[in-house]
Amino acid sequence: MSPRAGSQALMIGTTGALRTVRVAAEGGLPVPPGLWAYRMDRTRELVGGVLGDGGSLFEWLSSTLDTGIPREELDSMLLAAPAAAHGLTVLPFLTGERSTGWNARARGAVIGIGPRTRALDILQAGLEGVAYRFAAILKSLRAVEPVVREVIGTGGALRASPAWAQMLADVLEVPLVISDSAEASSRGAAILALWAIGLNPEPAFRVSGRLCPRLATAAAHRAAFLRQQYLHRAIHGG
Repeated sequence: MSPRAGSQALMIGTTGALRTVRVAAEGGLPVPPGLWAYRMDRTRELVGGVLGDGGSLFEWLSSTLDTGIPREELDSMLLAAPAAAHGLTVLPFLTGERSTGWNARARGAVIGIGPRTRALDILQAGLEGVAYRFAAILKSLRAVEPVVREVIGTGGALRASPAWAQMLADVLEVPLVISDSAEASSRGAAILALWAIGLNPEPAFRVSGRLCPRLATAAAHRAAFLRQQYLHRAIHGG
C-alpha cells in the first residue's frame, strides 16, 4: 500500500508523534501553533506534533496499577469498555508536555476519582488521554491538510494493543491503517536517502489491519476531549 494525499502518520513507541508531509515553499511556510516543521529535502517538508509520553505511559500505568487482570486479558477488556464512561479526565504528562503547549514543567493529573473508580478505569482514561492529545495535534494539522482520509499507524506500543489502536480511530474519527513495518522510521530514512541520490523507490508498505471509527463512541469522546482541554487550561494555562 502506498501513502496517499490525505494520509497522516501516527507513531506510538515510547513517545508518540503525528505528522504529515507538505510541499515546501521558498522562504518557508507558517507552522501551525503548537506544532513543528522541518525540511525533508528541497521539495518536501514534514509538519507535525510530538508527545513525550506514549507507550511509556501505558507501561507506567500497567506496572503501577494493580488491575488484577492478566496482561493477555487486559486488551480485550479495554476494547469492550464503554468510551469515557468512567468519569475521569487525565493529563498524560509524566515527563512534561511537548505538543501542543511545549511546557517542560507540566505534570500529569487524574481528576474525577471516586469510591467506585477501578484501576482499569484509570488505565483506560490514561490511554484515552493520550488519544485526546493526538486529537489536539490533528486539530492543528488541519490547517495544513484539511481533509484527512486515513491515519497510518506505526510503533511497537500501538501494534501491541488493538484496543488502543481502536481507541485512536474512535477519537480521531478517521480510519486507522496499521503498518506491518517493525522499523518504520529506519525504513523512511532509507527511502529519503534513495530519493536524495536520484532514485525514486515506491514508498509502499504492508498493512496488518484497518480499524474504522465506531460512530457510537464519537459523542462521548468529543465531550471527554473538551473536558481535557478545560483541565489543561485550568492547570497549565494557555
